[in-house]
Amino acid sequence: MIRLWNCALTPPAKDFVAEATRRPGQVWLIGNEPDVSEQDNVSPQCLAERYHDAYTALKRADPTAKVAMGGVVQVSPLRLKYLDQALAAHESRYGDPMPVDILK
Repeated sequence: MIRLWNCALTPPAKDFVAEATRRPGQVWLIGNEPDVSEQDNVSPQCLAERYHDAYTALKRADPTAKVAMGGVVQVSPLRLKYLDQALAAHESRYGDPMPVDILK
């Protein structure tokens, strides 16, 4: 799992890229309940940007890696709106839909 605390990748990219290189084919979870103050607690824009950074770095290091976006705390209209905002932020910033191999 790669956390998004304070809108920063934790562990840093150099560390998880080294691990992805050593252990190809792993599943990587980016973020953990990013919408909850007791967990990653990041904005939809931050989620989109840091997810993009981690996904790109992981796929460059190991094209066989499977990358999952951490789920929201519960399925509700408010939480689904958060996800919609994150997906829209990614598409707006990068011009493509958010590439998610697994949605937890």
